[in-house]
This record gives sequence, structure tokens and C-alpha cells, in this order.
Amino acid sequence: MFKKVPTSNTEGGWSFSLAEFIRHNDMPIHEAADKALKTFQEEFMPVETFSEFLDVAGLLSEINDPDSFLKDLLNSIP
Repeated sequence: MFKKVPTSNTEGGWSFSLAEFIRHNDMPIHEAADKALKTFQEEFMPVETFSEFLDVAGLLSEINDPDSFLKDLLNSIP
């Protein structure tokens, strides 16, 4: 949402630039936040398994065996 916030060397720095960006782009930010929330509610909340989560997130092609991946990941934690 904030990728287009310009970096600023003026007084106030980045936080001032961010405040100005929000002030002048409130509707696109609102619409992007609504879209993100809708995606979360419709796509991610119904997920019941880790495999399904990876599928929704588009990562199933990156992780061949989700159950084994998750098991190995949890076993690697001390």
C-alpha cells in the first residue's frame, strides 16, 4: 500500500512524507485495505490445512510435500 511513498530529505523525513501520502491518497488506501481484507476473509479464513494454505498463497509449487516441510520445520526449532 505504501510502496509509492516518496522518500524525503525535508524536515520531518519519511514520517512526514508518509503522513502527506496518506492525506492525499486516502481513498486508494481505503480501497486497497478493503481488497486485502476481502481476500483474507474469502480465501485464507476458510483454510483448514497447511497444504490448502500453501495452495491459496500460491506456494504449493514451491513446497512439494507440505506435511513433511512443516514437520521438518517444527523439528528444527530447539
